[in-house]
Amino acid sequence: TSSSRKLPYQLIYTISLPPDTMDFDFRFEDGREGSYFIERSRQNDTLTVWLTDSMLYSLPSVKTLITYPFTDSTGKNIPRQDTLDMRFAASKSVRGKTVKPLYRIGTNIPGSGMRPGERIKISSPAPFRNPDTSKIRFYEVGAKGRLPLKFSLARDSARSNIYFLDVKLREEGKYLFIADSASFGNIYGEVNDSTGVSFEVRPKNSYGHLDLNITNVQGNIIIQLLDKEEKLKGEKKISKEGIVKFPMLEKGFYRLRAIWDLDGDNKWTTGDYSRKLQPEPVSYYPGEIEIKVDWEISNDWDLGSKY
Repeated sequence: TSSSRKLPYQLIYTISLPPDTMDFDFRFEDGREGSYFIERSRQNDTLTVWLTDSMLYSLPSVKTLITYPFTDSTGKNIPRQDTLDMRFAASKSVRGKTVKPLYRIGTNIPGSGMRPGERIKISSPAPFRNPDTSKIRFYEVGAKGRLPLKFSLARDSARSNIYFLDVKLREEGKYLFIADSASFGNIYGEVNDSTGVSFEVRPKNSYGHLDLNITNVQGNIIIQLLDKEEKLKGEKKISKEGIVKFPMLEKGFYRLRAIWDLDGDNKWTTGDYSRKLQPEPVSYYPGEIEIKVDWEISNDWDLGSKY
């Protein structure tokens, strides 16, 4: 469905659905090896290729071969191979000087404050090199000043451009995270400028909570919580009747969706025309649910009544 090269050393390819048992793979048209590595999304529907040879990623265009599942005119899924010319347009020069984009790290720390128990995530546009922890500091800020806290960094198991910072945080505590210049960098030699982030951990009573008493459960069912724009905010998998909890929700209006996971793959599966299979059934909770601050809403949901 898409391919892009937003960075000189990054190639991204996406297909519309997970490939299941079929191949979704990449190689160069000229057969070169050892000049890149591949990361796959957890659903295996996106390939991110990181080029590691500077002679290669300095080229404005590289030709690649992509193998992926394709549905032909008879409805059968067959392997298909396309040649894609991946182009990158360098930043325009100003008075003879090339404008190089700044390297920045990002975090998941919101301006409104962290949730209790939420893990701090640090992200990079490109794969991280090992961080220099001697240049990273974490403080709890109180009336007596800054108290240094012990922390650890753990690389994400699937993505080389994500680190998690693990530290003990308490509700309503105020904190300061400082990363000095060159404390983080990527495998291409780019390093961060000095950065600092102040934040606090919100108390649990600043959120609302939703409990669902679900009845008439048959088989494996995925319960999804959606906001008013239909964006997924939470998901629970059940196979029997009982209470399903969605804690610490922002105030607002939400909808609920139930997916009958007939094939047990933990996601909604579309229909297959060639195999005469219908899409997996979906039902919605009738109406919206309003969540208020420091309220606990308890609702019944009978899945025997489709909506």
